[in-house]
Amino acid sequence: MATTIIEYLDKETNKPVATLFPTYLHIHDGYDNSFYTHLNHASRKDLQYQIMLRRKALEKGNQR
Repeated sequence: MATTIIEYLDKETNKPVATLFPTYLHIHDGYDNSFYTHLNHASRKDLQYQIMLRRKALEKGNQR
């Protein structure tokens, strides 16, 4: 199971936009409706990949 916490930063200001915990994604204040647009291409791609990995790990854990 994923145990790493990843913080994604605004591509323009370098302020935290979202934090990905092992079981949930926290969107920081002020980015609720538009956090995805504040990420650069590589960060958006990584976020999608990390969420997929965590979903698979959670599904695998629930099958036991």
